Amino acid sequence: MPRTNSVHDWLDTVAEREPTALGDLPRPGQSTRLTDDQWTKLTATLAASPSDAGYNQPTWTPALVREYIAETFGIEYSLAHMYRVMKRAGLSYQTARPRHYKADPAEQRRWREEFKKSGRR
Repeated sequence: MPRTNSVHDWLDTVAEREPTALGDLPRPGQSTRLTDDQWTKLTATLAASPSDAGYNQPTWTPALVREYIAETFGIEYSLAHMYRVMKRAGLSYQTARPRHYKADPAEQRRWREEFKKSGRR
């Protein structure tokens, strides 16, 4: 049977170390590509309106933050990563709750009143 390197490597590591010390193994990962100075500039920019940065948008969106980072710092990130960047900068991306354009507000109120929770199980 061929040797499975990752499993055997892990078993060798376990055999060599104390079991309690396994949690402190180095975990490789990609480091941030923005420098501390760039991060400071980005958070200051995100604290202001996008119009202050030259964009004709009312709020920062993940796509807009991605575009700003690419244009300003020349660094490309995935769109999914922009949600993490915004969260780290203290922002959250929220969208409006959709409402059908033909919806009748009076009928919606009537429906909500009729089907309110009664508190019984």
